[in-house]
Amino acid sequence: AELSKELHTSKRSLYEMFHENFNCTVNEYINYVRIQNASTLLKTTDLSIEEISSKTGFSKASYFTRVFKDIMKII
Repeated sequence: AELSKELHTSKRSLYEMFHENFNCTVNEYINYVRIQNASTLLKTTDLSIEEISSKTGFSKASYFTRVFKDIMKII
């Protein structure tokens, strides 16, 4: 909402422009960035899945795991 206000456009228009340019939704992009950060933490720390999911903005480790598998293409 703040970004659309700064750019003098509606939230819907902003989301549509984002999708046209990045071929994904804003939420999909945010989750992608979160998972990339989580992947780095998994490789470079001894933090638990619960800690990493929390640090990367996921409220539940189970949701984090599902999104991680989807984005990283893990069965």
